[in-house]
Amino acid sequence: MERRIRTRPQRVLIVDDAPDMQELSRFWLSLWGFEVHEAGDGADAVRKARALHPELVLMDIWMPVLDGV
Repeated sequence: MERRIRTRPQRVLIVDDAPDMQELSRFWLSLWGFEVHEAGDGADAVRKARALHPELVLMDIWMPVLDGV
């Protein structure tokens, strides 16, 4: 079986309008070696996801501007 060698940390986009939740998520994911990016609402998340192409998006459901659904 062929194994891929990762040359960069995996990108995660945290989307939450609560700064304390962003901080907690950023702390743990950074500690585990992920490259963490953040957005405060759904519209900002869409822009950042298109630019960053994250491997994972952790998104709150109820947010201003554009919800997580």
